[in-house]
Amino acid sequence: MPRTKLVFDEKVTAAIEVLHDIGYRSPNEFVLAFYHSEGHAAQALRYQENASYIPSSILQAWSQNSPKESRNHLNSAITQAATDIIVAELLKACRDPTLQLSAAGITVPFLTSDFGLDQIKCSYDTLLPCFTILLSSVITATNDYEHKKNTEKIGKDVMAIRIIMGLFLASSGVGWQAIDIFNHMGVSYTWI
Repeated sequence: MPRTKLVFDEKVTAAIEVLHDIGYRSPNEFVLAFYHSEGHAAQALRYQENASYIPSSILQAWSQNSPKESRNHLNSAITQAATDIIVAELLKACRDPTLQLSAAGITVPFLTSDFGLDQIKCSYDTLLPCFTILLSSVITATNDYEHKKNTEKIGKDVMAIRIIMGLFLASSGVGWQAIDIFNHMGVSYTWI
């Protein structure tokens, strides 16, 4: 075992002993208290440009080192927290005037111009950042065909745009007939 790993393990063990000495039953109890402390939590969770975001590293360490029998519980907890964030984003965005376009305001030139698509993408990125990440990740994830052929399917990004466009149209209150027309034009997927 490399010397740095031994030193690191020794430091962790010493820190756990100190936590026990000052009354914490486990490191998790200390971590929970730490993140409930407003001043400490705010500093530890602050994002700094051009630096790795430590909470991401912590989540990655949890995922990689979670015991097999606990992994589903950990994944469920993380997924539930992400779901709560996305639902809150969606509920807030539903009330935002940026996404409340009238059906008359959504024209073919608007949807087929770079300006219109950029404006929609900007709205989604601003109002729904977590939902956009989730949707893009799911839609463009490597599938079995791509794994077997060791290639990326052409047109996945176009499919993603069509799905996002369909969601945008539906969330803007556009009727199913209009969405169906946009589907026939190749701009979005159909209502059904």
